[in-house]
Amino acid sequence: MAFGGLDIGTSGCKCTLFSDQGKQLAMSYRAYETTRGQGQHEIDVFVVWEAVKVVLKEATAKAGEPPEAICVSSFGESCAFLDRMISLSFQRCCMTTRVETWRLSS
Repeated sequence: MAFGGLDIGTSGCKCTLFSDQGKQLAMSYRAYETTRGQGQHEIDVFVVWEAVKVVLKEATAKAGEPPEAICVSSFGESCAFLDRMISLSFQRCCMTTRVETWRLSS
C-alpha cells in the first residue's frame, strides 16, 4: 500500500510516495514560472494543473502502484476565479508573499 504527499508551491509542485513501512517509493517534481512586476504576482493556473497531473502520474508509475491516500499542501494567499460552470474565468491566479503582504500593510 502506497501513500504520499503532493506539495503545490509557488515555483513548482512535487509528489512523493511512500510504502506503509515509510520507505520512499517515488518522487516527481515539475517547476513552473510566475509573473512578477508592477505590484503583481501571478501564476498560470493551467500550467500548475498540468504539472500536478504529471507529477501524480510519474510518481504512481515509479512506485508501481497507485496511492491509497494523498495529503495536499499548497501555497496560501492565492485565488483562482471560477464561473457558474465551475470552469476558470481567468487563466492567471493572483498570489501574495509575506514580503508583498508586509509592503502592502506598511
